[in-house]
Amino acid sequence: MRQRWPVPTMLGQGHGIVAVVRRGVEHSEKGVLREVSSGGLLRRATPVSSGGTVQGLNFTAIDFETANSKRGSACAVGLAKVQGGSVVETQSWLIRPPVAVSHFDSRNIAVHGIRASDVTGAANWEASLRRILDFVETDVLVAHNASFDRSVLRGACSESGLQVPDLTFHCSLNLARRLLNLEVNKLPFVARALGLGAFKHHDAGNDAEVCAQAVVAMARAQALHSLDLLWPAVRSSSTAGSHRYRRGK
Repeated sequence: MRQRWPVPTMLGQGHGIVAVVRRGVEHSEKGVLREVSSGGLLRRATPVSSGGTVQGLNFTAIDFETANSKRGSACAVGLAKVQGGSVVETQSWLIRPPVAVSHFDSRNIAVHGIRASDVTGAANWEASLRRILDFVETDVLVAHNASFDRSVLRGACSESGLQVPDLTFHCSLNLARRLLNLEVNKLPFVARALGLGAFKHHDAGNDAEVCAQAVVAMARAQALHSLDLLWPAVRSSSTAGSHRYRRGK
């Protein structure tokens, strides 16, 4: 049995603070979702277009940020769990990258705003991997440009001398290219096309949750109620040839 990490009772924002949300999802008389956090706070869920039921849709969306161009330099992770077609839990936290790839390049800082000083007291990769696996459980992972996020996980394990876990990835970027017919399929453009609203891009927690919402929205619009229907006979994404800040995300 995996150990559960304690769940904070407060929601935190900003660098160095773990953000955790556990939600119950209700349906109003008009079919508009309302999300209830563990602290009793209410906020409207982002509306998505109706189409088909997605009660069989279960997965975890994941997003990494890196300190530099080395794929193993994970410095933040965001996770969003989808059960029955609804986002039911999110987590995000900063990561202290493996020592050999721990320097922060100015280009990466300009993208995500995370600096070396922000991760001084953060969890290392080994501790973060345990938390990721505990959150994911048996889920398939979905990421926007999955080849990047899969290679970050592999690279961080390699840099830390850890075995790479056997996880299946699907790519929401490729899904958007197939289903949405957009000129640009980066996450902010996909979110706008689906009516998901503005968000802070390259914040790992935000990106993971919006990725999850985008997949659910596309599934509903196309009446594709399972991962097998969304990604029919598709192998897990390759790690070759992708680059985080040049394309896709």
